[in-house]
Amino acid sequence: MNKMLYMLIFSTLLFSSTDAEQDEVAYVIKPQFYDAESFSDGLARVKKDGKWGYINKEFLEK
Repeated sequence: MNKMLYMLIFSTLLFSSTDAEQDEVAYVIKPQFYDAESFSDGLARVKKDGKWGYINKEFLEK
């Protein structure tokens, strides 16, 4: 339930901004995952192609 609420709030904020504001958006994680959770101990759980896995902070530097 909390994930649904966060996704609703995030999508509302994302789509409510103007085009000029969206040009200034910098992604922390490139939008390539279906779902992503917060980093903990240097790892974040992500979902892609129906499978869950982990990425570390070095992944963000690529």
